[in-house]
Amino acid sequence: MKHVDWDKIDQGAKDQFLKNFESVKVRKITYNKPLCIIYNPVSGKKTNLLPLMENKLKIANVPYELIPTQKAFDPYEFARDLDYNLYSVLVSVGGDGTIHEVVNGMLSRKDGAKLPIAIIPNGSGDDLCSSIGIMNVD
Repeated sequence: MKHVDWDKIDQGAKDQFLKNFESVKVRKITYNKPLCIIYNPVSGKKTNLLPLMENKLKIANVPYELIPTQKAFDPYEFARDLDYNLYSVLVSVGGDGTIHEVVNGMLSRKDGAKLPIAIIPNGSGDDLCSSIGIMNVD
């Protein structure tokens, strides 16, 4: 995988890249299909978020399927290989590495299928989440 310095990319290339994404604020997500929660239980803080997440989803009556990771590259492989027809959203729970693997797994799919991605921070630094305004689990 090649590392690219975002600051050195010309604006046209940035615009082309960003066309692959849309803000959840733009589209109303319907939950007639469950969320797919890719959960990294050993990410940075190692805080067990399952009781909090399950409680909030139960109260909101949102169906979900939890897929815990067990080793490096599980988030990548899950996001790459899942049947996207079964889910409404991919939820990445972990740190920056987990979300990185989930996004790259989705973008490497041979079928080009995409789902909206949600992020629940639970890493040691959560730099990505804080950069986009996600300051805590709630």
